[in-house]
Amino acid sequence: MKEDPTCSERGIPARLHQLDRGVVPDFDPSELFYRRYNAAEVTDQGLADAAITFRNDGMSVNRSKFSERADDVFFKVIAPGRHEGYAYLTFKADAVSGFEWEHPDSKAKHKIKVDHNPHPCMYPHSLIKLLKDGKEVEGVKSRARSLELKEKFIMHCCVH
Repeated sequence: MKEDPTCSERGIPARLHQLDRGVVPDFDPSELFYRRYNAAEVTDQGLADAAITFRNDGMSVNRSKFSERADDVFFKVIAPGRHEGYAYLTFKADAVSGFEWEHPDSKAKHKIKVDHNPHPCMYPHSLIKLLKDGKEVEGVKSRARSLELKEKFIMHCCVH
């Protein structure tokens, strides 16, 4: 199997290297997404607040279609090693693509979009983005409303 020497030096298995594989924009409805989160960051605000974010271009996940194991999401792609003390969530592509939330005050409609966004050392990498009335946004301004949106989203997840 071909491999990227830089990725191999970081301890990432060759099966996860992008190499010459391109973006696969279509998602099977039964496909799973894996999202890692730092279990130590779960506070009284709950798991949704610690694990769900749409900032910085979107929420980073791995696609099951290109991962042999869910814990592939723990590999670090910039430096050697794995994320220690982390856990992960799983959710199905159809739950993500069908997600809708209406802001109770402004009535703005929020939906989710997923883009396959491979990293040279992590081909399964994808970004889950939040759309407000069809335009990408990094979240909801009100802290309380943001938490409400995250709580609704996390209802579609399984915790591991």
